[in-house]
Amino acid sequence: MLIARFYLRQLIKALAGFVGGLVLVDFIFRFVDYLELAARSQLTPDDVWKMLVLKLGVGTTELAPLAMLLATFSVILGLRRSNEYTAILAGGFPAVRLLRITLTVALFCALSSGLITLYLKPEAETRAYEIRTRSANEADVAGIEPGVFRPLQNGSIFFAEGISPDSTALESAFLTSPDGTNSRVSHSARAFVNTAEDGERTAIFESGVNYAGEIGMADYTITRFDRQVFRLEGTTIHSPRGHEKFARTPDLIARPTPAFAAELHWRLGLPLAILISAMVSFVIAIRTPPQDWHLALITAVAIYFLYKNLLSIGRSLIKDASIPAALGLWWVHLLVLVPTLVLLWLKLRPGAGLKGGLRRMIPAPLR
Repeated sequence: MLIARFYLRQLIKALAGFVGGLVLVDFIFRFVDYLELAARSQLTPDDVWKMLVLKLGVGTTELAPLAMLLATFSVILGLRRSNEYTAILAGGFPAVRLLRITLTVALFCALSSGLITLYLKPEAETRAYEIRTRSANEADVAGIEPGVFRPLQNGSIFFAEGISPDSTALESAFLTSPDGTNSRVSHSARAFVNTAEDGERTAIFESGVNYAGEIGMADYTITRFDRQVFRLEGTTIHSPRGHEKFARTPDLIARPTPAFAAELHWRLGLPLAILISAMVSFVIAIRTPPQDWHLALITAVAIYFLYKNLLSIGRSLIKDASIPAALGLWWVHLLVLVPTLVLLWLKLRPGAGLKGGLRRMIPAPLR
């Protein structure tokens, strides 16, 4: 019982450490990307943190298989290098019980990741899409500096000489609206920016003048107005549920199109990948001489990325209808799982030992 608690505690600590490290790296890369979007007026500064919270909250499911693999490997190799593994086995605590504890932790992680992937992630991705779309609209005018010409996404150029003291209006605002060889310049002493529920933005000019005419010609039409509304952006926020990335899991099941089937198998495969990664790491760790740990680590990580790439390839094949949706990604999981189970059985069965040519055929880190 003490050995089981000791191993469980070590495994949980290692798993928490690797998850935290991977999340930190993911945070840095995402933060840099979002800052770049904010600099290009595609994301407002306030929404950078909202996007980070949403993406990091559900992004751990993508990192969990690698974290589980590294945690299992580090704990088992640590025990072997300190000879504690030998002492544990000599004390009557079989390796199969260590495997059982490892799979229990992996199963808990898989169930947690499955809950996030199947139910929470689509909602978070949809919310992030809405924030990104609305933020792209708001960022164009929200970051206006007095005296700076601001290009908008629809080709117009917005300029304001100043901002009112209460920050609710723009003073002496200009808006150019090119249309082929024609151009219109609108100017008003006071302007407001309005954002509709669907994300469409309009500029309301008060007590202004329109100058319209052909570019390069001196003949312009001048029109004065008391109030005029200009459409700043044509981007409206539509529900993205029709795309498989944002669709709820019951909708993926109800609409068995190739794209929806590929997304469904991907969501189901991530929790399963946690369990398989734990077994792969365990079998490599117990079959590797402690002095060859660096080679074993390279082998484990290489197998993981090969596994992940095969899953991505299989996902694309399903989406393109190149393979039957019923086949899904199961063939990829079995391709990794079956050899792992065989190696585990050969190592953990009573009287285990690989003899002769069979042993020589298997790479040293897997022996």
